[in-house]
Amino acid sequence: MSEIVEVSATEVQKNFGRFQDVAQRTPVAVTSYGRAKVYILSSADYEEAMELLRSGAPRPMHPATMPQYLRDAVADARIDPSRAAPSDLD
Repeated sequence: MSEIVEVSATEVQKNFGRFQDVAQRTPVAVTSYGRAKVYILSSADYEEAMELLRSGAPRPMHPATMPQYLRDAVADARIDPSRAAPSDLD
């Protein structure tokens, strides 16, 4: 998947067919007042996302959205020297 294309809701309303085609290559973020409100994505991307959710696979979490106790745990974590790559110990 490539970069997300951002476009205003007004532009999507005027050219919906065009953005359906764009969404076959990359997700389209539909914005209102500069903020993404919805996304248009291909059925293949949607099915892939739903499969990941159904599988229970761990999802990445941005540090800003982590609860404080997790941020603290990450900040305090140390690499076990017996498992570290040489570059990790510099």
